[in-house]
Amino acid sequence: MKTSSLLLYCTLTSMLYFACGTGSSGDKKDGNIEYADDSFPVPDPTDTINIKPENYSRYIILSKTEVGYVKEVPREQGKFRGTEEGSFEVVNFGIHRVDDWWIIKTPEAVDFFTYFDLVSWYTLYNDDYSPYHVIGYAESSISPSDNYLFILDPKNDYEDMLIGSFKSGLKFNVYLPAAFEGSKALILNDNLKFDYTNLAESLEVNHCPLSDISEMDFEYFEVRIYQ
Repeated sequence: MKTSSLLLYCTLTSMLYFACGTGSSGDKKDGNIEYADDSFPVPDPTDTINIKPENYSRYIILSKTEVGYVKEVPREQGKFRGTEEGSFEVVNFGIHRVDDWWIIKTPEAVDFFTYFDLVSWYTLYNDDYSPYHVIGYAESSISPSDNYLFILDPKNDYEDMLIGSFKSGLKFNVYLPAAFEGSKALILNDNLKFDYTNLAESLEVNHCPLSDISEMDFEYFEVRIYQ
């Protein structure tokens, strides 16, 4: 493993260890959330932020994986809602490689649920090729303070919760079953210790500055999203 990769691995592993709070497994408080589908509470609307995907350029950042895995995951995830015999929409994903990093640009046609679910798929799909790190990054066209980073919650046993932070400092969860049902809400959670600034700085130190991503020269590949 290269020195830069080892540095990033240690930095992010340390940070992610604390990202979900310190409750024991199964604890339903702080950030260590392990709700089953039928027990997840309806959040207070004052504790949520509704995201407008059209206001963002959305990316997924991977470290140490193979191009075949980069392309295979969205193609397999694209079959999730339908069958190969059904209708489908063809969309174009962008990819760009920087050192040990793969940057994926998700098309505008990808909905709220699919974007967040892709981070879950890239994290869990195939242990043989799973990246060291999978990070979602959304860059706002309205205000840089609205940019956000997120990951799959490593302390959630159901593997259906993502955690993240806006550049402004607001912390949030995304519950995938609720997103699948049509919710576009980020659930605010001040108990999370996930830190946007620390993660952004770690990426920059390891040759993947967020400020460069929007200017990258992406190559594109087709993905079928079945209905």
